[in-house]
Amino acid sequence: MTIPLAAVAGGGFCTLLLLPCLPLRGVYFAIVTLMYPLFMARIIEAFDLFGGTDGILGIDSFSSAFVEQYFVVGILLAFLFGLRRLVNTDMGLIFTAVMDNDQAVRASGINITHYKALAVFIASSMGCLAGACLTHIYMWSGISQFALDFSILPIAATVIGGAGTLAGPVIGCLILVPVSELLRDFGTLRIVFYATILVAFILFRSDGIMAFAKRKYEQIERWTQI
Repeated sequence: MTIPLAAVAGGGFCTLLLLPCLPLRGVYFAIVTLMYPLFMARIIEAFDLFGGTDGILGIDSFSSAFVEQYFVVGILLAFLFGLRRLVNTDMGLIFTAVMDNDQAVRASGINITHYKALAVFIASSMGCLAGACLTHIYMWSGISQFALDFSILPIAATVIGGAGTLAGPVIGCLILVPVSELLRDFGTLRIVFYATILVAFILFRSDGIMAFAKRKYEQIERWTQI
């Protein structure tokens, strides 16, 4: 029960916080979302909220490792299926149009602030649901979950896999998370690795792996037809 509640309440709270930032686009919006966890961590530490530096202890875990793993995988598949259906609806077409050219959408008389806020709520709810699962897995919640690498990892995975695609961020996570575990002994130097990967992909493969793979597939398909 706490996981869906955390998803809805967290999504609403994040949407309220990000409402003033909705006019921002691209990397500027990403930078703002990157700063919010750092800001909140300092607020919690300064005012000793939610247990302060000790965090919230004694949170119940899943009933078994089997339930934990299959629940997370099931949620991921449900998200992918739901988003795939969403992008093919009228609302999804508006989301895509706002991503491509929000001023053109505004000129057509559509309230883009409403759709941006709705997109933020959907994305925030998914992120908060993932955070709630992580909290139950760790059986603890504290300031370390606001660490910079938790914020950089989703951005780096999206850049690597391909922004604007469904499978791209998942592929980026499947690449980065194992590498992150291999680099765990290096501590915060992992962030240097993330930053290096980000810069390299932005400079040499800014559209991500999925867009590159799609172009290659279409190229091979044309060669086959010829």
